Amino acid sequence: MRSRVTQEGYTWQLAHASHRGESHAEGEPGGDAALTLIEGEAVALVVSDGAGSAMFPHLGSREAVRAFAESVQRLVWDGATVHDAGVPAMVAARVHRAVVDHALGWECFPRDLACTLVGAVLTPQGGWALQLGDGACVVRCQGQYHTMLEPDHGEFINQTCFLTDDDWDQRLRWTPVPADVDAVYLVTDGLQDLVLQYPDRKPHPVFFDRVTEAVLSPEADAWLAAMLASEAVARRTDDDRSISVAVRPAVGGSA
Repeated sequence: MRSRVTQEGYTWQLAHASHRGESHAEGEPGGDAALTLIEGEAVALVVSDGAGSAMFPHLGSREAVRAFAESVQRLVWDGATVHDAGVPAMVAARVHRAVVDHALGWECFPRDLACTLVGAVLTPQGGWALQLGDGACVVRCQGQYHTMLEPDHGEFINQTCFLTDDDWDQRLRWTPVPADVDAVYLVTDGLQDLVLQYPDRKPHPVFFDRVTEAVLSPEADAWLAAMLASEAVARRTDDDRSISVAVRPAVGGSA
């Protein structure tokens, strides 16, 4: 768990974890990646799911979360206003370029590193969340949970879009995150069907209450990892699964 005072009266606390799905062959790496970061007054969190059809999905997802975090860092260092409306598309373009360049470095095609992306940046003035492909972004505001970005399955079941697609920029979605949001949760598709209620895709409050409580504990990362690897979760999905969380509890009280 990492924490940092970013505005008077509040502290952001962050945690993330990934789990290799049981569907993988012995010795095969998991295709998911997750990361959280605090840089100045900006909080960044991101998850990525490497495509099962890709040759090196783990390379794509790991590079995507690394590039997302680096892009936010550089914006802060350059003194940019990271919550501006033009920033999400710019960050996504940098992540796309990084994944494509990473593929070239490995002497393979960009599609061999195909992956999704769900990311968010939070500041005292507000923030934003973006999504390319499946996965989901849930926020808590005034004690209520809301699904800000839903899975993009495309036209057919089990079909989605990836950072390396030719039309990735046309499929990119983003939404502002209000300054009074006090918790953000990003999940990849291996977890989305467990934490969203269908058909309306509303968040499961009990799940997010428990995650919020855990993220405020000293063993947040370990708790998230154990939750993802638990038998209860494994009974419902054998896919890779990742979660990144940021919680801002009120000073003098619990979240």
